[in-house]
Amino acid sequence: MTVTSISPQLKQSNEVKDMDNHVNTSAKKSSMGNFVFLIISFPLGLFYLLITVIGFSLGVGTLVIWVGLPILFITLLCIRGMAEVERRVVSNLLRMPMRYQLPGQREPARGFLRRFGRILKDPYTWTSMIYMLLKLPLGIISFTLAITLSVLSFATTLLPLAYLINLFVTLRIG
Repeated sequence: MTVTSISPQLKQSNEVKDMDNHVNTSAKKSSMGNFVFLIISFPLGLFYLLITVIGFSLGVGTLVIWVGLPILFITLLCIRGMAEVERRVVSNLLRMPMRYQLPGQREPARGFLRRFGRILKDPYTWTSMIYMLLKLPLGIISFTLAITLSVLSFATTLLPLAYLINLFVTLRIG
């Protein structure tokens, strides 16, 4: 029985190549995920803001005639659901690990008013609402910068080609 051994230098160089390929691949995926996240921030922010503001305003406005209580409850559940969707988007596109279990889901609350009270007392609901309200202004900024800087870098890359075409046209005409 013979034992073959790989020289330590060859083994180390193969490990370095494997690591370089993995780093480059994950960096490409991460960059594209970051860009996609910046682009979809504006439409998602607009949707989140509309649902949050309309639902909360309608729920608080009709709370006097008790119709607003279920509307407010549904709106707060929607806000919590949108926050969970946003957590999954961030986790997948930005490659940031996050826990998926919502806080406060351990004990089942019986009855509508107890569930509603538990949701109202939960700080996760209110931080999610603040996030949903701030997502649009931040989404507008990130969308605008992503598009503007992408077009600017593309135009700057093609600037030497435009100069050569202009020089060629000037020499042919002139």
